[in-house]
Amino acid sequence: MCKHQIRGLSIFVFFEQMTELFIKNMVCDRCRMVVGQELERLGNEKARLLSDNIELDSRSGTLTKQIFQGDAIANDLAAQEAAGRAELAQADETLRISRQEQQAANKAAATASPVEPHAELRDTQRTLLAGIVRRDGEWVLGMDGRIAGQSESAAQVLALIMQAGELHERQGTPVRLIYSDALRDAAQAEANEKGQTFEEFKAALAAQLAAKKSN
Repeated sequence: MCKHQIRGLSIFVFFEQMTELFIKNMVCDRCRMVVGQELERLGNEKARLLSDNIELDSRSGTLTKQIFQGDAIANDLAAQEAAGRAELAQADETLRISRQEQQAANKAAATASPVEPHAELRDTQRTLLAGIVRRDGEWVLGMDGRIAGQSESAAQVLALIMQAGELHERQGTPVRLIYSDALRDAAQAEANEKGQTFEEFKAALAAQLAAKKSN
């Protein structure tokens, strides 16, 4: 092989190697460009995902806060409902007791002996100063809003209320005494049984009371 042939072959090999190197460089540049674009896309995707995660975290915090607020409201409503039920139960119990007391009072009133008014002592202003009623077979004398005594003796209670009227008159308080025919007749009959008139019975009772007071 001559020198010219060897030189031509070397040049051919050189160009072949250069071509291969050029092609490799072109491929590497293309790869670097593709990789760079992919890295840029991945970077943008990462930034978008990070932004989405931040927004999701914010929404999660808001939802958690709303859940806590909802639980607090539910607890308050449950407490209010429990308190309302307790108040309703108390009101029912109070109403039940009140009904029982009313029923007992009605029963007592239905079974109680009737009270029969028989005498009233009043002043000029119609104020009740004393009175006589009949209850359970006894004469009951009341004065100044209180029971002063009770007795089976009609003559005794009538004499006492008359003395009370006379005392008010002596103290300068005009009074008016009215009494039933039944009380008057019972008092007179009782005095007659003792061999007295009612006036004599009343005078004797006044003397007895004066004697007790002086003693």
